[in-house]
Amino acid sequence: MLAELPGSEQVLCLDNTARGQLADHPEWIRLILRKWESLLGEALAERASLDLVNKLKVTP
Repeated sequence: MLAELPGSEQVLCLDNTARGQLADHPEWIRLILRKWESLLGEALAERASLDLVNKLKVTP
């Protein structure tokens, strides 16, 4: 998660199975922002995502 604090300061909240970590390293924040933008570029629109999930849904 990327949190924006007052004064435009940004902090990463990183979690894994062992622990959580806060990080304010500018290069890490830039990396996460680039990855997020890349994911947004690949994502389907909300309606198309729902249609795909419903199409692929398996019912017993």
